Amino acid sequence: MSLVKSMLLACVCVVALLNTTSAAWAAGGAKDGVPGLIALTETQPSTGDFEPVSQLPQTEQLPAAPLLVGAYIVVWLVILVYLLILWRRMAAVDREIADIERRLGEQRRS
Repeated sequence: MSLVKSMLLACVCVVALLNTTSAAWAAGGAKDGVPGLIALTETQPSTGDFEPVSQLPQTEQLPAAPLLVGAYIVVWLVILVYLLILWRRMAAVDREIADIERRLGEQRRS
């Protein structure tokens, strides 16, 4: 189980790192000593009109690439952990089958 816990911790660290990185890019600096902290109260009220993303202030733009990469990393790590768990369970089943076959062979000889 320690391997599963360490993989989960790695996933959390990667997501936190990517989230902080993308927020720092969007914020363009630090706020209150915390890098990438975006204060929601500083956003401008919406006028209801369409505004292209290229015309938005830098603090309101959030790059999607780090979030997408983070999502892919998390999904692949979850898949790999799941496959590792299945592999270990199948190995345990194979050992049990071999043990049962050995016991049956001994009983037939007796």
